[in-house]
Amino acid sequence: MPKYKITVEGIAAPKSISMSVHGAYNNKRVRSWMDVVRDTALTERPSKAPEGIPVALMLDVWLPWPKRTAKKVISADPNALHTKKPDADNILKPIVDGLTEAGFWEDDNQIAQMFVEKKYCPRGEERAEITVTW
Repeated sequence: MPKYKITVEGIAAPKSISMSVHGAYNNKRVRSWMDVVRDTALTERPSKAPEGIPVALMLDVWLPWPKRTAKKVISADPNALHTKKPDADNILKPIVDGLTEAGFWEDDNQIAQMFVEKKYCPRGEERAEITVTW
């Protein structure tokens, strides 16, 4: 079973759609995050997952501690799970779209399993660690 791990540096941008008279579109921040995911994935991309083969996606997203967080709180639990906004499902969508654009699979409907974990990290160490298995 092929397994691929990709690390995308930067703060994950949650999916948010802007509206105009011409329709809905991704805002610039989301689009640039999707481009970073796509470009990083293109350098790591294996052969495309065969059509119809189920794909498993595991995502660890590292987000910064809020600026007002006391150092005592951070040192007490440096690996705390992130329970604030953005929502995990909104973080997942641009990453899946970026991987689809990179050609990891024919269509994201091949994803049969997903696991998302949001964690806190020190500022400057933000990233998304993506594991794709088929």
